[in-house]
Amino acid sequence: MGFYSRLLESQYQSSCLEKFRRRIKSKIEERSNDMTNLINIYKEKSSRLNDAISVASAKKQSLKENLDEKTVKSQAIDNAQVADLNNQMQLSKKRIAVLTNNCEAVKDEQSKLDTDLRKMNFQLKSEIAACDIDLPSLKNLDFAFENWQKEDAAVDFKNVVMNVKTLLNDNMNKIFSQKSQLEKENCEKNVDLINMNDQKQELIQKVAEVDKQYKISEMGAKGMLSDAIINNDDSILRLSNDKWSIKKEISNQEAEIILLESK
Repeated sequence: MGFYSRLLESQYQSSCLEKFRRRIKSKIEERSNDMTNLINIYKEKSSRLNDAISVASAKKQSLKENLDEKTVKSQAIDNAQVADLNNQMQLSKKRIAVLTNNCEAVKDEQSKLDTDLRKMNFQLKSEIAACDIDLPSLKNLDFAFENWQKEDAAVDFKNVVMNVKTLLNDNMNKIFSQKSQLEKENCEKNVDLINMNDQKQELIQKVAEVDKQYKISEMGAKGMLSDAIINNDDSILRLSNDKWSIKKEISNQEAEIILLESK
């Protein structure tokens, strides 16, 4: 029995080892295919990157050659236009200040309206609470009136009750009307405030645009061409980094294949 047990165990281990080897082999083949595809992709991208780098370098050289010519033309800056842009910017800043003050005034008025609205709500709640307290007693008085129908004093008592009910209803209707008016005014102020804020943002954008135009005019074509050259250099650097990243990825794939083969 011991011999057969060892034999079965040995066969089982051999089977497991064979499965493990097949799995490793399959992974190696899979990694090899990935590696082949990656190398093909690298070759294609490397070719495109080299072409792009060549085009960018040529563009950079062309920009440098035209720099002197553009620099001479950029000296003819229209001082009147620059002054006009500066004046527009100052006027816009003043309008922004006025709008800011108007917004603050609207906010203060809105705060007052909110305070009045809270007071009205409190008064309304007080009146409603008073009605909740008085109405049950009025119902009791109505019941008492039914028992006192034959007495002359009951007529006057009934009139007093009706007058109290009418007065309470009038007060409640008046408060509801005032509350609605305050809410309407508050909504209108909110709309005004939103419109003012929109106008303020538009002016801020216009000031930023005018400021940008002013700086561009002041900087001239020389500065713009220099920026274009710098951006072109950045593009070349990014293309080179992409090429280096692909090489690094290929190296990592090769390391994984070597590791799998060693197992």
